[in-house]
Amino acid sequence: YPQTMATTTTTAKAQKRTTPMYGAIKNGGVQKEGDDCHQEQRQQPLVVTMKTNESRDTNLDSRSATGTPSFYRIAGKIWTQLVVAGFLMAVVAVVFADVIGSSPSSSVPDEASSTRLNTPLLSLAHNTTSTVVPPAISKRGAKIQPVRDDLAYFVQAAMDPYDPLDNPDGYLVMLVAENKLMWKEMAQKLEQVQAENNIPEWALDYGDVGGELHFKKAMGNMMQRWIKDAPIDATKYLSLQAGAGSVLSQMSYALADTNDGLLITAPGYMPLTSDLGIYGHTETHLVQTQVQHRYIPQTVDLEDAYQRSVAAGNPPRILVLIQPNNPTGTIYPKHDMHRMIEWALDKGLHVISDEIYALSAFPGVEVTSAATAMYERSKVQGLDDERYLGDYVHV
Repeated sequence: YPQTMATTTTTAKAQKRTTPMYGAIKNGGVQKEGDDCHQEQRQQPLVVTMKTNESRDTNLDSRSATGTPSFYRIAGKIWTQLVVAGFLMAVVAVVFADVIGSSPSSSVPDEASSTRLNTPLLSLAHNTTSTVVPPAISKRGAKIQPVRDDLAYFVQAAMDPYDPLDNPDGYLVMLVAENKLMWKEMAQKLEQVQAENNIPEWALDYGDVGGELHFKKAMGNMMQRWIKDAPIDATKYLSLQAGAGSVLSQMSYALADTNDGLLITAPGYMPLTSDLGIYGHTETHLVQTQVQHRYIPQTVDLEDAYQRSVAAGNPPRILVLIQPNNPTGTIYPKHDMHRMIEWALDKGLHVISDEIYALSAFPGVEVTSAATAMYERSKVQGLDDERYLGDYVHV
């Protein structure tokens, strides 16, 4: 555009009202931008005017003695008309190119189209009823999938719970492990603890990011109830976070790189894919177990998942074991825990042993923790008793 172009104006009969360019175009009777545009100007044409320096006005607007416009005046009018025509042709060309080049199958504009849609020229003429704005979340955020695919059913059931008298046609929620059937006993215990103890001052402090010391010791004592054969130094090797999902997310971020392979047993707890993948950006490969083996992963099953992960371009990095297993309830015998851990360590994999249901086994049923297996291993190999878990096994 010439340096002399300064403003655009709209004309309505005998009135002339100066408005911003963004407010000059209306789409389908809807005022797009520019609050100072009148409704009655809707059908009025867009007129582009030229402003020049006053000295040039004096020279270019000079007329002959007879009143006939000079050559420079005529040339100026022709130049103005050419500029207007060129501007309109540019608008039509850009709009036509945008319509042809857009993909009707894509609901999210790519980076190039987003740039085009946010240019002033196309903001004027693009035939849409809403302003195109950048996405509210990042590209990483857009890739996040729901934690589990049955959440809709869970919400529906929670909104319509079963009651033998008031709602016999309602739902029994069996998708999550909750202690609702034990609420009476739990409420009594909580009330007893509150009545017998004062709330400590540290409860309102920030404290250690890995957990307050008193709380760590209490958790260590509870964990010792099932990890009977291995010492637990809660002050050094225990880290507490708000929920198992938070722990798993942080572990994946610290242990795995983007695109690394995550091996999870199946049938299994599939939200682990999101817990471990949302920050670590890992790729899941399932270790398919068989009912004839009581859903205990065999070495051939582990090898198959490992090779599939390699073939897919995802270097295997983490093996996740859940026992007692969710959803099969399988408890791995001690020799199987040793076998699976040894296989993973030979492959250079981290082992995350999720034992959140360790105290939910029936009386007389032994749950072998990965900590127990690693402690026995350290004794056989003469390793450091204090750091028996090493750097690759996490409970």
